[in-house]
Amino acid sequence: MKPALSIVVALFVSSAASAYEEAPYEVVREEEDFEIRRYAPYLVAETAVDGALWDSGGTAFRKLFRYITGANRSAQRLPGAADDRRIVSQEAAGGKKIAMTIPVFTKPANAAAEGDTAEPGLVYQFVMPAAYDLDTLPVPEDPSIVLREEPARWVAVHRFSGLWSERRIRAAEDTLRAGLMRAGIAPRGPVELARYDDPFTLWFLRRNEVLLEIDP
Repeated sequence: MKPALSIVVALFVSSAASAYEEAPYEVVREEEDFEIRRYAPYLVAETAVDGALWDSGGTAFRKLFRYITGANRSAQRLPGAADDRRIVSQEAAGGKKIAMTIPVFTKPANAAAEGDTAEPGLVYQFVMPAAYDLDTLPVPEDPSIVLREEPARWVAVHRFSGLWSERRIRAAEDTLRAGLMRAGIAPRGPVELARYDDPFTLWFLRRNEVLLEIDP
């Protein structure tokens, strides 16, 4: 039986995604259907939510977006922060604004066991700018938001464009897994989804990726 679908989502607040700082990685191998990346450690602000991706993303996104646009315990403003009132109409007063980065991940709160068809809870992550460390990031006002370091990791990535749906994610995952099998590379963990554009971006310009962790 195929493992339950557990994914990582990237959500953004501007169609000009290429203008944002990106989580640091190096491409170490390129194949027809995938590439291998080595991600350096990076800081995240994350929050856990119940339910499937399709109905939990809005809640998690709003929490994290409020945090980076001022819902934190700091009175210092950070220049260059994301400021998009199309998404959140009113930002918290007095807090520090944190620049938006890409991607923003969402991971299973508890990795689903092989053959488990239950929908796990999800942990949505906003990547924090490299200029911060855990001592200098402003403390979130929302206690459900956790700040931590994501360790270095190796991932296999397959990119696809357009709109995303469960069917399209499954198809992209199948393509990635088949490519890895041909290359003799064994993935581990659940499949992840990364989105690089907001809902205002034209569908044919959107960048999406499915990712699977691999051993170095």
